[in-house]
Amino acid sequence: MAGILATILDAIYGFIGNYGCAIILFTLLIKLALLPLEYKSRKGMKQMERLQPQMVALQQKYANDKEKLNQKTAELYQREHVSPMSGCLPMLISMVILFVMFSAMRQSANLQMARQTLNYLADGVFQNERFLWIRNLWMPDSPFAAAMPTAN
Repeated sequence: MAGILATILDAIYGFIGNYGCAIILFTLLIKLALLPLEYKSRKGMKQMERLQPQMVALQQKYANDKEKLNQKTAELYQREHVSPMSGCLPMLISMVILFVMFSAMRQSANLQMARQTLNYLADGVFQNERFLWIRNLWMPDSPFAAAMPTAN
């Protein structure tokens, strides 16, 4: 799955020609694709919030009888057509997709770093992929970059 998302990222780069903008657009596309899951998750959470006062009342009423509390809680969920997992499951799916997206971006970064290294060894010229204030998009920024002198 990460390979598919990496291919999509590379296709966006092929269309735009700048990896910084391609990553932003790729992130927006993933966020747009996850919007229905986020909506469903929020809807489930709102339903659970709506039932919270009834849940508290049940907990107070059946504080000493856990079995009866579980039975009445299940009846409440069934009567209100609410699933306690309705808020969590879409978030878990979204989390997996975001991990795959991160893996795809890491895969593209590793490939680009290898290309930059091979180009440097072949040509002797190191070409950074710059974006806004970032000196090299494929390498982590250093908090000491502004304070420490460069080799040039």
